Amino acid sequence: MNKSDIKILLVDDEPDILEIVGYNLKNEGYQIFTAKNGQEAIKSAKKNIPHLILLDIMMPEVSGFDILERMKQDESLSHIPVITLTAATDRETKLKVLELGTHDFLEKPVDPSELAPRVRNTLLMKMYQDRLANHANELEGLVKARTLELEISREEVIHCLAKAAEFRDDDTGNHIIR
Repeated sequence: MNKSDIKILLVDDEPDILEIVGYNLKNEGYQIFTAKNGQEAIKSAKKNIPHLILLDIMMPEVSGFDILERMKQDESLSHIPVITLTAATDRETKLKVLELGTHDFLEKPVDPSELAPRVRNTLLMKMYQDRLANHANELEGLVKARTLELEISREEVIHCLAKAAEFRDDDTGNHIIR
């Protein structure tokens, strides 16, 4: 997948962060969508289905914690990786966002030299997870097909044995086939 095909949703209530981080990600070649609050974020995520979300935690009204909770409960959003943007460096906040499913942290102000590698690594991890899931689905399909073949083969063997018994004994042969 080309970088130009990768959609990233950037969620922050600070216009400067949206502008600076968005600019850096666009320079890397990604498609960027922005949301200024939690409600916009959920709507944009459902509409654009991003490959990655960069999410501010401390926002008014709907916080990043709330968004992570909603994403976790929404099947269409639960698979999207999240990198948390936060000025809060306390242990409690980090543990809470980790428990809610965030994949990485970026401290504000965001260091552009950290941004690109963390985004790239998170996207690579997601790509590998998707490949694994697709491979598991393919293998499951193969197992179902082979199981069906075995069931058909088993029925054929039973019918062949019944016919063989029919030829050996006229009295019970027809009964075995029934």
